[in-house]
Amino acid sequence: LVRNRSPQAHPYPLVDGETCAEFSTLDELIDVLRRYLADDDMRLRVARAGNAHLRKYHTAEARARYVVEEAVR
Repeated sequence: LVRNRSPQAHPYPLVDGETCAEFSTLDELIDVLRRYLADDDMRLRVARAGNAHLRKYHTAEARARYVVEEAVR
């Protein structure tokens, strides 16, 4: 997951370099893409962690569960 760096207002944010690759400018995006394309181990580690994070916290079911849990709290 490559994403534009922006504030995250949800309880399970993605983390640059752990679960995603972030950029702010076009030049930074090009640098990030080059860095990840050059490093298979880093790219696969972040991709796997990001995929697991998204499946755990950001599916429709997971978000609905979070809303219900917060509502009954």
